[in-house]
Amino acid sequence: HQNGAKILISLGGGSFELFPQICGSQKSFNRLVAGIAHFVDLNDYDGADLDWEGEITSEQGVLWGNLVKALRVEFNKIEISKKRKLYLITALPTGTWFTGKLDPTVLRSDLDFINLMAYDAGMESLGYHAALEPAPEDPRKIGFVKTLQYLTEELQIPKQKICVGMPFYAYSYENVARYEPISKEGSLKRRFEKSWSEISVLTKDWKRDYDPVTRGAWFTSPDGKTVIPADDPQSIREKTTWIKENGYRGVFCWAMHHDVMLDGSAPLTEAMDMAFPKK
Repeated sequence: HQNGAKILISLGGGSFELFPQICGSQKSFNRLVAGIAHFVDLNDYDGADLDWEGEITSEQGVLWGNLVKALRVEFNKIEISKKRKLYLITALPTGTWFTGKLDPTVLRSDLDFINLMAYDAGMESLGYHAALEPAPEDPRKIGFVKTLQYLTEELQIPKQKICVGMPFYAYSYENVARYEPISKEGSLKRRFEKSWSEISVLTKDWKRDYDPVTRGAWFTSPDGKTVIPADDPQSIREKTTWIKENGYRGVFCWAMHHDVMLDGSAPLTEAMDMAFPKK
């Protein structure tokens, strides 16, 4: 706070599956809401980030909305006593399979902004997992601009409520042809997750191709057996610039530690920051 930072607690995550169970009981739901509000108030935090991930049904979408609305009410009370703004934000995946189960009114009215996790799309086959627009030859037709249009045009969520996520990691594919699905059988076709700090060192002498449509960089090993479609400083800078120029609130990353180089530099963070010059 002394340095002007806003500190929020983050609830849930990709491996957290208890939200439907907790929110399905009125008693445990009330305890959860009261516990979050008390923790934020007691420790002088600036709000909470709700990261309810995984599969979701229409019934669970109602529970999600109930949790957001109840937290908003409690945070409004704390705002009065602390005389400052408390933020309630949420992380959402791309695709209507999740957002289509949520109440658009809650998304528009009860949240301060949305973090769109614009990554991990279609990584079951060899392809760039965080495309801005789909590559013409990509049969998966993956691109997060379509999701942004859905949020702003169909659900009527203001652009200034949407932040777009940038991955500081990517997937390395071995013995897989471009856009070929990875077979669950056989050990030759493999996929590994790697941080940018690993990729930048590994691909130093590899072939690099840049796709101006998806804004992704493709790195290919000298023997042609390993391919890594990834975000590098150019792609991060161009996607961040596009997001700023098109009126969205901003960007975020997952996750900062993936961008820590041995010399202490953070090239992806620096590339992201270049699109938002200091005033």
